[in-house]
Amino acid sequence: MSEPTVSRERVLAFRAATMSLDARRPRSDLVEVAGACGIQDTPPGNADVSLAARLDIDGPVVGDAVENKEAVLTWAMRGAPHLVPPADHAVFTLGVAPADGTRQQLWGQPEHALVEVEKAMMAAVGSSSPTKAEVSGAVTRQLPAELAPWCKGCDVHHPDENVFRAAPLLGRLVLTGTAPVRLARARTWVGAEAKGDVEALRRELLVRFLHCYGPTTSGHFAEWAGITKTDARQRWTAVADALVAVRVDGGDGGRGHKAFVLEADLAALEGSRGSGVRLLPAKDPFLQSRDRDLLFREAAHRKRAFPVIGGPGVVLREAVPVGTWRGAAKSKRYDVTVEPFGKLSKAVLAQVEAEAERLAHVRGHSSATVVSSVG
Repeated sequence: MSEPTVSRERVLAFRAATMSLDARRPRSDLVEVAGACGIQDTPPGNADVSLAARLDIDGPVVGDAVENKEAVLTWAMRGAPHLVPPADHAVFTLGVAPADGTRQQLWGQPEHALVEVEKAMMAAVGSSSPTKAEVSGAVTRQLPAELAPWCKGCDVHHPDENVFRAAPLLGRLVLTGTAPVRLARARTWVGAEAKGDVEALRRELLVRFLHCYGPTTSGHFAEWAGITKTDARQRWTAVADALVAVRVDGGDGGRGHKAFVLEADLAALEGSRGSGVRLLPAKDPFLQSRDRDLLFREAAHRKRAFPVIGGPGVVLREAVPVGTWRGAAKSKRYDVTVEPFGKLSKAVLAQVEAEAERLAHVRGHSSATVVSSVG
């Protein structure tokens, strides 16, 4: 039987819906929204902007959510800080951790480096909540030279950054903030370490990825999670019976490509419709799909959205990127400059202005102005 074909627009609309970008939800749904696939907080404050695109909020909420233990911050996928539900702490740590036997290939460090670095970090953190710099310095003094190599960029010895950021994936460490980054023992901060059946947790992480980013491939999962392709393929076999193949049209010059979606999501995928306008920050979960040619048809648009340093936000209209935006603080005002990919109607610009007002409040400003410029 031939694979069903789905359009780019339906795929993006489906992903927007699974990530709560189709309709705003109440503030009380923060934990459920964060649990879909985590909310990245890079740079600090971006998680609030991502949540403002999903929740009916008029100010920052992440700081209070973390302080009140409503949500947990941890280095998770790709070593990036993510806001996740406390109940899902194990999914986004133990479920993400690279499999034994793949770590040296992934990081270029000895296979045992992760365990040794994490052990030293636990000792350095103790019962307090020190900064990342303080922990790194203490850990360096404890480790043998092979696990704390010389760093030309920093002009000091310290643990490999990838290994250091992977330490919370063993479930015993969390972040208490990102500006500056502070670490604490999970047992001290949230009352328990992450535990569970690791294979089941890996399956759960993959299912959430498939639900948020389907149709997709195991290669895209590897890039999103920050693991090797071999590791991703091995995990993929555990859910293969729950998947169906589809052909995604319009993602690679019109030829289409084969990808997989959860069979339980196929009907929703085929019936998806985009709605509304949203201003997404750089690093928003929606922009973390690895098939960037599907997100942005034009190479020039991809280049603009994903520069090497300092990426802009993205304007969505009916789940499709229609431009980029950047914000600048001007006293109590927040200026939003939009560079559209094409002409935006007055109705769309009015929605952009409404979104910018919400964004300004989340950033701590009283009002916003919007300027549309030629990209």
